[in-house]
Amino acid sequence: MKAIKEKIVSLNYGDLGVEIKSVDLLESFVGEVIVCVNGHLVGHDNVVKSFAQVFTLAPQDKGYFVLSDLLRTYDVPILSMGTQRPTTTPATSTGHLHPPLRLPPPLPLPLPLPLPLPPPTTSPPMANTSLKPHAPILSYFALIIFLVQSQALTLLPSDLNAVLQLQREIGLRLPPSSIPCDSAGIFCEPRIANFSRVLRITRLVLASQNLKGRLSPAIGELSELRELSLPNNQLIDQIPAQIAYLHKLETLNLASNRLTGEIPSGLSRLINLRALDLSSNRISGNLDFLKHLPNLETLDLSNNTFSGKIPISLKSFQNLRFINVSANCMLESPIPKRYILVETNQHKHHKKKIVGWVLGFVAGTLTGCVSGLTFSLLLKFIVLLITGRSYYTSLKIFSPLIKKPEDLSFLEREDGLASLEVIGRGGCGEVYKAVLPGSDGKEIAIKKITQPARDAEELTEEDTKLLTKKMRQIKSEIQTVGQIRHRNLLPLLAHLPRPDCHYLVYEYMRNGSLQDYMMQVTSGQKKLDWPTRYKIALGIASGLEYLHTSHTPRIIHRDLKPANVLLDDEMEARIADFGLAKAVPDAHTHITTSNVAGTVGYIAPEYYQTFKFTEKCDMYSFGVLLGALVMGKLPSDNFFQHTDEMSLVKWLRNVMVSDDPKRAIDPSLEGDGFEEQMLLVLKVACFCTLDNPKERPNSKDVRGMLSQIKH
Repeated sequence: MKAIKEKIVSLNYGDLGVEIKSVDLLESFVGEVIVCVNGHLVGHDNVVKSFAQVFTLAPQDKGYFVLSDLLRTYDVPILSMGTQRPTTTPATSTGHLHPPLRLPPPLPLPLPLPLPLPPPTTSPPMANTSLKPHAPILSYFALIIFLVQSQALTLLPSDLNAVLQLQREIGLRLPPSSIPCDSAGIFCEPRIANFSRVLRITRLVLASQNLKGRLSPAIGELSELRELSLPNNQLIDQIPAQIAYLHKLETLNLASNRLTGEIPSGLSRLINLRALDLSSNRISGNLDFLKHLPNLETLDLSNNTFSGKIPISLKSFQNLRFINVSANCMLESPIPKRYILVETNQHKHHKKKIVGWVLGFVAGTLTGCVSGLTFSLLLKFIVLLITGRSYYTSLKIFSPLIKKPEDLSFLEREDGLASLEVIGRGGCGEVYKAVLPGSDGKEIAIKKITQPARDAEELTEEDTKLLTKKMRQIKSEIQTVGQIRHRNLLPLLAHLPRPDCHYLVYEYMRNGSLQDYMMQVTSGQKKLDWPTRYKIALGIASGLEYLHTSHTPRIIHRDLKPANVLLDDEMEARIADFGLAKAVPDAHTHITTSNVAGTVGYIAPEYYQTFKFTEKCDMYSFGVLLGALVMGKLPSDNFFQHTDEMSLVKWLRNVMVSDDPKRAIDPSLEGDGFEEQMLLVLKVACFCTLDNPKERPNSKDVRGMLSQIKH
C-alpha cells in the first residue's frame, strides 16, 4: 500500500497510462480526484497537484451506469488515457459516446461560500441548476461517497474469529444475525487490509457485563485495538501473553476482576499505552514491566499483591500524572513525590508550607499494605489539626456586578439555598435562582456542584490530571468565562468553594436554554420567528469567533449544542457551560483527550478516530446546531430514526440537493417570506458539517457569511 501511494504522489501528466486499482479511500487528500471509467480518465486538465486518488470502474462493476449518469449530469471532463488499454467509453442516454468536456468557468456566488453542498449519501443527486457553478467539484464529493458506500464493508475474518472465541470463553453477548460491530461496546473502523477496505475492531468497552472465565489468547488477533476496557466483571486466571501483540493499545482497563498470576513480560512492549488500570485483582509479581512504558499518563495497580520495588525510571516519564499502588505488600522505594495526591493548599503561608512538606515526606516514605482511603482521611485530619482551619479558599469575584463579598455572604450559611427556587438539575448538580443583594433586583443563577473543594484557581496542569471530572470542569469554567467578557458569552460572576460543594454564580438568563425554547416552540407553547432565529445564529457565530480568534490563548468549547446556549431578555444568544472547554496554547493546532468529550449528534466524526479536538470540531457542532435551529429538529428527535439516513447531518445533505430543499425548513416558518435566507443558512450548516475538517470554514468565515444574509 505504501508503494502504491508513493506512485500516486509521483504521477504527472506524462504518467497517466498507469492503472492503479486499489487506493485507501479514507486517506485525506489534497488536489483533484481522478477516476478511470472504462479506460478514460475523469478529472481536470492539470490532473495531479500534490495528491490524487485513482479508481477504475468498468461496465461490469456495480453502479457503473449510475456513475456515468452522475458524470454527465455535472459535465465532468473525460480526458483520453493515451497508453491506457482501449475500451468502450461510457454511453450517453442516446447511445452516443460521451465526448471530452471542459470545465466551465466558475460563476460568482452571492456569498463567499468556499465549497458546494455535500452530495446525498444514499443515492446520486438529480441535476440541480442551482448548484451548476460548482458542479464538477460537487461530483467529486458524490463520486467519493458513491464509491465508498458501494462497497459493503465486512469485518476482517481474524477479528470476527477472535470475537467469536471471546463469546465462547467469557460469555460475550452478541446480537443474533448481526456483525459484532453492531453490538454495544464493540467499536469498529474502516481499515485497509490486503488492498481492500474492511472493518477492524478498535475498541472493546464492556464494563459490568458479567463476563466470566479466562480471557482468551484470541484477544491478540485484534491487532488494531486501541482500547481494551473490561472492568467490573469476573475474569479469572492470568492475563494472556498474547496481549503483547496489541501494539496499538493505548488504554488497558481490567480493574475489579479476579485475575491472578504475574503480568506477562510482553506487556512491556506496549509502548503506546497511556492508561493502565489493573486495580482490585489478585495479581502478583514485581513491577519491572513498567520500565518500558514511557507514554503512561495514569497508572492504577492498587489492591493487588505486587511486591518488590517501584522502578526508579518512573521519575523520567514526562507524561505520567497519576499513580495509585496502595494496598500492595510491597514498594520498597518511595513513589516519586510529584505523583502524590496531596490535598494541601499551594498558598505561600508558612504553616501550609510545613504541612505540605510533612505530608509529602510521609506519603513518600510510607510502605506496606496501606489503605488509600484511610491515608487520605489521615492527610485531611493532619491539615485541619495543624492549620486550625479548613484548607478551602475564599470567594473569588470576577465581575463588577458584585460590588462586595458581603453580597454573597448568604452562600456561607448551611441553609443559604434552602429558600431559593431550583431552576435546573444536571449531572453536576442543581441550579438555583436568586436576587443579588445590593442590586436593583438583578437576578443571578447559582450552580451548586457537590464535590470536596480545593483551590481550583491555583491548580497546576499536573494537579488537574489528578482531579475528578467535576473539579476539572470547575477549573475550566474559572479559566475561561471567569476571565473573558463578550456579548455572546455567559459571564461567570463569582466562585465560592465550600467544604462539601462549589458555588458558581452567573447572570440569570430569563429565557432559558435554546433547546428548552425550541421544545416549547414544537409543543406550541411559544413562537420563534425567523428574524429571532437569525439573530441567535449570528450571536453564536460571533461568540465562537471571539473564542477561536480574539482571545489569547484560543479556546475550544468542545460541547456546543442548543442546551449550552442561553437566551437573555432580548433573545440574544449566550454560549454557556464551559466545563469541557480547553485553552489551546500558541503554536498548537489541537488538543488531545483520553475520554470522549461532547454530546452525541454534535461531535465531529474525526474526533472519534483521533481524540484530537480542533476548532473545526467546534465548527461541526455549530453546523449541527445551525441546522437544528432552521429545521426545528434536534439530532436526537425520533424523526431521524425513521429516515434512511438516521442522522440530522446526512438527512439535511440529501434534502438540500433534492428537488425540494425547502422541506428542510421548520413548518412553523412557512409563509414568512424568508425562505431564501433560511436555505442560505442551511447551506452554511452543510459547509460546517463537511466530513473533511480541512474543508470546513472557520468561525470568522462563517460569521461573515451569516452577516451577509439580510432581512
